[in-house]
Amino acid sequence: MRLFAATLLLLLSLNACKDKEIKNVPGELVGKWRLTSMQVTENGTTLWQDVQPGNHSFLYFSNYGEPVNSEGSLLYCGPTTLNINGRPLKIEFHADFPKDGPIPMCIECSTWNLDLQETNLEIEKCSPDGKMRFVKEK
Repeated sequence: MRLFAATLLLLLSLNACKDKEIKNVPGELVGKWRLTSMQVTENGTTLWQDVQPGNHSFLYFSNYGEPVNSEGSLLYCGPTTLNINGRPLKIEFHADFPKDGPIPMCIECSTWNLDLQETNLEIEKCSPDGKMRFVKEK
């Protein structure tokens, strides 16, 4: 009886961990995002610096959670996992890398932390010192 109870407890705890994972990419994440501000440190003080009008960069997310460019090609040096509002999503890769251009040297950052709030997105890549804020484009 104890063995049965221990086995049941183990199965329930494993199932509870799986419930914390995201199974499908949230629809709010898919699409085009415009960079609005970046976190910078000046003289030991961390602050948000707005991106100047006309200098905006864009980030796109596919239906599979892949960060892609405007043509739908994978970004070099992108993550393999997204932590969206504290819940992990393992990216299913379907897109290819761009066919032309040099391959950059990458410092691996396999997990991006995302704070996703409907039309606002904050991304932290491997370091709390380099956060970026985006707004969803139509």
